[in-house]
Amino acid sequence: MGHSAQVIGVELGGEAVECAQLNAPGVEILRGKCADRVPQLRDWAQQTTATRLLYVNPPRTGLEPEVLAWATNEFRPERLAYLSCSAGTLSRDLSGFVGAGYTVDALHPYDFFPQTHHVETLALLRKTL
Repeated sequence: MGHSAQVIGVELGGEAVECAQLNAPGVEILRGKCADRVPQLRDWAQQTTATRLLYVNPPRTGLEPEVLAWATNEFRPERLAYLSCSAGTLSRDLSGFVGAGYTVDALHPYDFFPQTHHVETLALLRKTL
């Protein structure tokens, strides 16, 4: 028995959108700031019946408040993967998720840029409330 997923993506950079369209044919990729695309995400979420999962990889400034509010108050994914390049904004955003009923299951640091001070962190969360 095959499984199918209902997927949508949001990306600011044009080149990244082009790569995503090549790597994930048939997936709707919205270009622009995530906060500007919340209405389309809302519409898409109302039409999907699949288990809700969310992957975010925000800029150093972290999730936009509108996106965090949409994710925690409306979309409410069962599980969430958050890849961060800033410990400070990761901590801030994780506090928002924990306050909305999520548990942090794991934090995995990655040294994608050896011999620099930059460390990416993958946070894995699950809905508990």
